This record gives sequence, structure tokens and C-alpha cells, in this order.
Amino acid sequence: MGQQQPDERERRAGRIQGRAGSGHEDRLRPLRGVSGAARRAESPGNPGVHSVLIGKKTTSVEGPGAGQHPLAGVYAPNGLCGDAPGPLGRIVRSVTRKAGARAVLFDIDGTLIDSGGAGATSWREAFQELYGVPADIGRFTDAGMTDPEVGRLTFAAVVGHEPSPEELARVLLVRQRHLPRAVAESAGYRVLPGVRERLEQLHADGCLLGLTTGGTEAAAHIKLARADLNHYFSFGGYGSDSPDRTELTRRGIERAGTVLGHPVDPATVPVVGDTPLDIQAAHGAGAIGVGVATGHFSVDELRAAGADRVLRTLEEELLV
Repeated sequence: MGQQQPDERERRAGRIQGRAGSGHEDRLRPLRGVSGAARRAESPGNPGVHSVLIGKKTTSVEGPGAGQHPLAGVYAPNGLCGDAPGPLGRIVRSVTRKAGARAVLFDIDGTLIDSGGAGATSWREAFQELYGVPADIGRFTDAGMTDPEVGRLTFAAVVGHEPSPEELARVLLVRQRHLPRAVAESAGYRVLPGVRERLEQLHADGCLLGLTTGGTEAAAHIKLARADLNHYFSFGGYGSDSPDRTELTRRGIERAGTVLGHPVDPATVPVVGDTPLDIQAAHGAGAIGVGVATGHFSVDELRAAGADRVLRTLEEELLV
């Protein structure tokens, strides 16, 4: 019998390594001008990280011995998650050990969906039922605040004193009771551009997807249910975990580790959101802050907030 043929992964590795060793060494170079985890990864503490230009795009190569054998290993499409072969001309993440799943976290309002004002409607109806005041949360709060913050600030403004823990709990509970109908009846409810396709692509690439949202856990899933998006997400950090956006983002990353069975390095986790508060929380948790300008803030405003990358919509590739 003839010599056994190498499998597809070996053929790809050999073909690309041939390029690297035949006058194309200029195609291998350290990462420069890249923010977020990529920049942190090339620190002196991580000397095995390189950048490889494959086709027309640049990607990172990491792992023990990567500097000596930079293209050996497993290839993942789009440079983000998983362990599948990736063709030339696309971003490919090469590692000398099995990469496994990568966690990616998403905000909800303004990032995945526009509820058409359903959230504000449910708050207004809750205060009307409890205190006879149709409260307008937009007058007292900012986009990106957690539900406990929204409830506390609005309560203080319309009722006239700081809520007790019992009063705040009652407002949150009644608001959640009104939310399903407000979402179902919202004429302006919509899934934002590129969301379904991007979530499908990340799933196909082997990513573990989670939520990081200022809403309570119940409110988050109520908002996603109308669009049938809940099944994409396995974990999350919520406003019911903490009134502090940074802390709830940190909790979400910790839960990713619980699902995966090992701790997750926050510096490898993209956190996608539409407000400066989302970016601030991502950085506070040690993660990568990715802005998407589908909410109330523009590309320039999200860049000014320090986002590591800014997308106009999720129709653009999520590569960090």
C-alpha cells in the first residue's frame, strides 16, 4: 500500500508553513497598534505571541513554542473561537495547544434588540400602580444603568425619599410583572442589524455566549423571548447580581468559567455593548470593550469612551 496521506489539518499546516519558510518571513511580525487583549498578550510575560498575516488579514499566534514554530497547531475560522480548519485569506488563530471555547458577552438593549420603549413603559406602569405617578425614567436616569439604579433614582425623584430595601424590591417586582405585556405590545420592538447572523456564526465557531446587562435576570430573558434569542446564551451577569455594572460583568465572566469547567482569563473575553458604561464596565472587569453603535451613542462617542474596537452594527465582523 502507498504512504498514508496526511489529514487535512496537517496539509494546511504544511502548506502555510511552506509559505513562512520560503521568502515570506516578512508575513510574520509582532502585533502592533492593536488594543485590548491582543496588545496585552504581546507583553514580556507572553513572549510566545506573534502576529501572522494569512491572505490579507492579521491574526495572533500564541502558545508554548509559538516563536519557534509559529504556524503549528489548530486553526479556528474568524480568529475568535473553536478548533476548525480555516482557509487562507481569512483570519486564522493558530495555537500550539487546543484553544477550546471562548466566551463572548453581549449587552441587550441597543446591542441585540431595540425594545421600542417597552422597558420605560413597564417602569411607568409600575409607578402608576404603586404610587399613582406615571414616572418617566428618561428624566432621571441614563442609558446603561442597572435596573436597581433606575428604580432607586426614579423612586427618589417621584416619591420624594430614598426607597427602603422593601420598597425597591416591590417596585422591581411590579415592573417585571408589567414587562412581558409591554414587550409583546411594543410596535417598535426589533432585532438589531446583523444580530441573528452574528450569533449563529459565533455558535458555529464554538464560542460560548453570555449576557452582561443592567437588567435583572428575569427582565433580560423577557426582552429576548419575543425574538427567540434566549437559546443562544448559556450564562450571564445581571443587574440582579449587583447594582454596579463592572461587578456584574465580572460575575458574568466568572460564570463562563463555571460553564466551561475552568477559570476564564478576562483579558480574552470580548464584552459587546452600545454605551460608554458598557465599555467602562468591560475594562473594569479586565475584559475587551467592544462598542457597537446601534444604540444612543455614535462610533466616535464609543471610541472616545475608550472602546478597544467599535462596530457600526453587528453585521461587521467581531474580531478582536
